[in-house]
Order: sequence, then C-alpha cells, then structure tokens
Amino acid sequence: MKTPTTFLELQGLIISKIAEDLHLEYKSSAALDKTNKSWQEFSKDVSALANADGGIIVYGMVEKGHLPDYLDNGISDGFINRERLNQALDSYISPTLPGCRIFPVECSADHYFYVVEVEKSFRGPHQAIDKKYYRRRNFQAEPMEHYEIEEARLRIKELPPLVTLKMTTRGCLVDLCVENIGSLPAYDVRFEFRDELKWPDRELPQLFQNGSVCLAPGSRFRFRYASFTEIFNNPDIPKRIRGRIIYKHALREGLSFEPFDIDFSDHYNSLIEKTDAEIVVEGLNKAVGDLKQVVERVAGHLENISKIAGDTGLEVSHRSLMNLTHKVPEAASVIRRSPIGLAAGAFREMLGVSERTSWVLCNHFCLHAKRPAISEADGITEEVISQLEKIFWFDDDESQSPK
Repeated sequence: MKTPTTFLELQGLIISKIAEDLHLEYKSSAALDKTNKSWQEFSKDVSALANADGGIIVYGMVEKGHLPDYLDNGISDGFINRERLNQALDSYISPTLPGCRIFPVECSADHYFYVVEVEKSFRGPHQAIDKKYYRRRNFQAEPMEHYEIEEARLRIKELPPLVTLKMTTRGCLVDLCVENIGSLPAYDVRFEFRDELKWPDRELPQLFQNGSVCLAPGSRFRFRYASFTEIFNNPDIPKRIRGRIIYKHALREGLSFEPFDIDFSDHYNSLIEKTDAEIVVEGLNKAVGDLKQVVERVAGHLENISKIAGDTGLEVSHRSLMNLTHKVPEAASVIRRSPIGLAAGAFREMLGVSERTSWVLCNHFCLHAKRPAISEADGITEEVISQLEKIFWFDDDESQSPK
C-alpha cells in the first residue's frame, strides 16, 4: 500500500473503505497527547509494527469496525509536532528505529494529522517504553512470545547483502560488475582486494580505487576487464580475484562486509555462450538470407514473364494479336497503333523486314525527328509502305504520312 501523505489521500482511504490489517492502523488525534500513557501507546504501536512486518499508523482517523469512518479535527502543532514525535521514537523505543518516517498532513491553519511509516526492522527486537516487546497481530499490538523474540533477533543474520561484485561475460569478453541489489542505499563503500588487482592495459577504475560515498538502490557499474584468451595466456593477468566489499548498511549497526571470490579458471575449456546481441544478429542474417532467396525467385519469375512481351511493349507478340483478328475482325482497328517512337525490333516483328530496314523505319519515325516522306528513306520499297498503311494508323499531319 502506498503511504498516504496528503489530505486527499487520507480521504481516499475513507472513500475506498480501506480496512485496518496487519500493516495499517487508524488512531484518533486524541491518541497523541503529553501524558505518559499516550507515549507508552505510541512506542508500543510503532515497535509492534517494526517487530512484525512493518506498516503505517494514521493519527487523526476515527475508525468503526476497523474501517475508516471520518477524519477528526487534527492535532495542534503547538501541542505535538514532527520533531516531538521523532524525539519520542529515539527516546522511548530501544534500540532506535532508523527506518521510520513521519508525514504531517495539514488539515487547518495550525492543526495536522500525522502518518507514521514504519519499516520492518532487522535490528530488533525493539522494546517499548515499558520495557516489553510487542508485535502487531489481530489488529492490535500484543506481547511477543519467546520464540518470536528469538526469531526477531535472528533477522539481522538473515539481512541480505546490498552490494555485490560479480563477473559477467559477453561472448569471450569478461566484465566486472558492481551492483546495489537491495532496496536501500549503501554508504561509504570500499573495495579491499586480497591480492593486488592489475587491470589489463589500463588504469584501475576509480570506483575500485577510491570507493563510493553512496551507491543508490539499483546502481550498476560494469567495467571491461579482458578476454578469456588474454586471461589464460597472459601470466601478468591474475586468474583469481578475491577480497571483500565494506560499506554501511542502514539497517545494521557498524560496518557490513561482503566477500567476493572470482576464479576465472572455472571457465577454462568451457563453451562460450552467445550474447543476446549475437543471437539477434544471427536471426537477422538468417531472415535477410531467406528474404534474398525469395527476391531471387520472384526476379526469376519476372524475367520469364517479361519474355511474354515483345518489342512492341504488348504483353503478347503482335503476330499473335493479328491472328486474333481472323476470329474477331472488329479487333483489327483496336490493334492498329501509331509507329511514332517504336523500337527497331517492333518494326522487324510487325512487318517482317530486315534488321537494316527496321532501323531505317525506327529513325524515320523517331518522336522528335523532322520527318521527310518515307518513300525517300534509303531501302524503303512500295511493299514496305503498303505494309505500313495496313498495320499502323497515321493522323492528318503530313509529316507522319508514309507518302
């Protein structure tokens, strides 16, 4: 559940009818006053959440049957404020809870509601002001059983590490990767190497030399180290990197130590796995190869189809179309066309003339040429002219007439 930190979000709890549970408790503003009983209840409720699984306490919410009913008038800032509540956390709960946050929510000019966010503690168990241990259970803070106290004491041993140093590979390349894998920042991070770390062909990264003031959650740094070939063939490159990471953990007193031991010899004679990028490139190359084959097949089909068309630009030869006119005489007028701009091969196909004569006709009927009478052209006989008049049509322009 997201911690409510505004007046509208508190009203949203009422509208949505968010009930109390193991991680949520509603308290009226009257629960916070200057009496010892009030601080005893405050320390009891907060420590109970920390000893359990963490949660939220909303001061200023009146509940009915564990459901939020309405927001009251709030708490005067001259009476109770955030600084006073923080002092109570430090004074009345032992050991202290560094993971608590207090959010004042203004409801009028000088009155506030207070939302106390408590994290699950790994430094417990925690005592309330009455020197007792409590744990939230069944909608209330109840005294802890002995086994629960022992279980809380063991949490600090179960606290997962924050900072790691691991080897990652990309094909035959080796990288060293530093990462904060936790949900909390790591402070004053330092690296200690059992043997001197020699970085191949370059200076040791600054992070390994000087450490870091703070590594935020999710921070990740990857450094190119060497290739397996260099590691196994170069005697100056260590085959094993050992040491420890030293840092301050927000939920643990003192320093935290995380050992690392990277032995490159474990990978000797092992298979090199392909990286994700290499797998993608291989897939693309295969797809391109398949596409090339398809294009080549299509091009072959197109080449065969192109042979259906003659030099006339028709999809079948002119001779075949002329044969159709014997069955459909009306088609003769449709099939006839202008000789302007035809290739020499078209004249050769349509008139059955020699190659030389076809080129003479092609040049004569060139679209941009100033045409004399075709009879004046070299090698053009009356028979050729007669064939021209039968097969082609001419407009009224004398320059286009074969005469």
